[in-house]
Formats: sequence, C-alpha cells, structure tokens
Amino acid sequence: MEDADQDDAVLVEELKAELQAQETELAEEREGVAEWLEEAEAQEERARSLLTAVWDINTERDFTFTQKLDLIDLLDIRVNITDKGVPRHKGLVDPITEWHRETETPVPAELTDEMWDRVKGILSGTRQWADVRGAFDVMLEKLRTGKPWNEYSGSERICGRGYTTLYRRVHHWHSSGEYRAALEALEGFGAAPVPPSYQLPCMLVTGAMAPEFTASGVRTERPISASIQVNA
Repeated sequence: MEDADQDDAVLVEELKAELQAQETELAEEREGVAEWLEEAEAQEERARSLLTAVWDINTERDFTFTQKLDLIDLLDIRVNITDKGVPRHKGLVDPITEWHRETETPVPAELTDEMWDRVKGILSGTRQWADVRGAFDVMLEKLRTGKPWNEYSGSERICGRGYTTLYRRVHHWHSSGEYRAALEALEGFGAAPVPPSYQLPCMLVTGAMAPEFTASGVRTERPISASIQVNA
C-alpha cells in the first residue's frame, strides 16, 4: 500500500511539473512576440548599415550616393527567403542554454566512454535512476542542437522516462554545480557553442543585369545573372 501511495505521489509531482512546463511555454510565446519586434528593429538597423556601405562603394567614376543606389537597382538584386527563420526563445524553460550563451561556454561533443569515465563520479543519480549516462548524453545533444526537451520523452537513452523527469535531473546538476564541475573535467575534449537564439532562414540571392546596361563590347541576348544559395 505504501508503494502504491508513493507511486501516486510521484505521478502527481510529474503531472504538476508538466503543467508548469506548459505554463512556461505559453510565457515563452509572449516573449517570442517581443523578440520578433526586436528582430524587426535590428533589420532596420542593418538596412541603415547597408546604406552606409553603399555610400562607401568605390567606383572609377565619381558617383553620387543617389547614382550608387540607381546602380544597385540596375543590378536587380533580389533576396528570396526559402523557409522560415527559427526563433529560439530565452530561457524560462531552459536556463542552462542561456547560461552557455551568457558565459560563452561551449558544449562538449558527443559523449564517449572516455568522457563518461571522467564525469560519472561527478553527476549524481537517484535510487530509481542510478545510471544517468543516457541523461547526460541527451542533455549535451539538446544543448548543441537546440531541440526542445519534450522531443526526448520516452527516449531509450533515458529508459523511456518522460522529459519532465529528465529535466528535473538536469536542472539538479546545473543548480548544484555538478554540471559545471563536469564541464571542467571535460576540458580538452571537442566542444561546440550552443545555437544562436535566432536562426536565419535559408535565402536565395540573385542578381541580373539587362544587356543594354553591360559594358561596351559585351554582346549578349540574355540578361547576365548570378545566384547564391545562403543556408542558415
């Protein structure tokens, strides 16, 4: 009977944690709106920088600023966004990623046996979950890729546990200082920075010039064109 009551208590706590995670996700969406507005302001600033760069363009002729802008128009440069950018909101749900960004601390690469031997005595488990290598492996992958925690729910690496259980263990490592101690033990191994808070979309940049505007002596019946694929 006591075991059943304990299981019920654990289930209630997990449900509470999941509801709290959902509430924080809603709060993140509100933050996302603010971040999109900040991004729009940043784009406006980049546009001003571009105009400054146009002014600094060196040409053999003494072009005015307006003539340089007209020259760019003649080149017919177009930017086609081929997918959506991916906002990664700041960390009510994931303060560990934000800590990495703020401290510019890289995340260790894929966990190897040698790396695990260095940290297995540092990262604590629980009575129900003693072998936490899979949890640490998932934690590092999540930080390197920016995937949401709930994508790891039911993963074999965490023995089919829910993501809230995983997150509680990871949060304990971070708040107790165990995670930082593990990072120190893994210094010298390969590492990578966490993804940026906003990932730019893939873009196709094209440029073309009509034949009548090309240099003298160049004969062509079709516009001269070029394209560059920019992947995020």
